[in-house]
Amino acid sequence: MEIEDGSGVQDLQPRTSLGAPSDKSTMVGLDDELIQILKWLERGSSQLDTLSIVGMAGIGKTTFARKVYDHQRIQMTFHIRLWVTVSQNYNERKIVLDLLDSMNKLTDEDAQRNHQ
Repeated sequence: MEIEDGSGVQDLQPRTSLGAPSDKSTMVGLDDELIQILKWLERGSSQLDTLSIVGMAGIGKTTFARKVYDHQRIQMTFHIRLWVTVSQNYNERKIVLDLLDSMNKLTDEDAQRNHQ
């Protein structure tokens, strides 16, 4: 598995999904890479950046990304988090519209909780 800064996300699984995988798999190793990514995400850059996790199928890219996504430091840094898995064949417009729709649902739920 490789982690590349600024080159986009590559996921070779044949699907598009907006829900984060619910698998609670444990990973062995990659603690240094996890810390590196947490620091990179928390640095507060005003630029639009991308982070790629690339590698052969089945080596744990999605599990590793989920570990970052679910990390307490990330949950505290990013109040709204969205998960998307993109396959080799995808429709950019549909992905963006689905992400925006998911974000609107999240902000509506937050607003309702704040008024209760």
